[in-house]
Amino acid sequence: MKVVDNQAYLFCLPTGIGTSAASIFAKLADNFSKYGVAWLKCKLVSRDGAMAMVGIRNGVVALLNQVAPEIVSIQCVIKCTVKHWRTRN
Repeated sequence: MKVVDNQAYLFCLPTGIGTSAASIFAKLADNFSKYGVAWLKCKLVSRDGAMAMVGIRNGVVALLNQVAPEIVSIQCVIKCTVKHWRTRN
């Protein structure tokens, strides 16, 4: 876990073979358990636009909302910036 400006960044992992919402959520759950982090401490998730992330019923964000109802989901700033840059050039 890395703390920057009083904010904790838990981990960054490669997705490996499985990129379904269930496999991504399972990796999150494993690491929350590994580091002893309560789901209710998770307040924000940055996502891309992939269906595995944003699916209404079974996307990662939907699964996160089941265990952390107050979580806020935002579009990845880096992806938005790159998309904007590409359309301008």
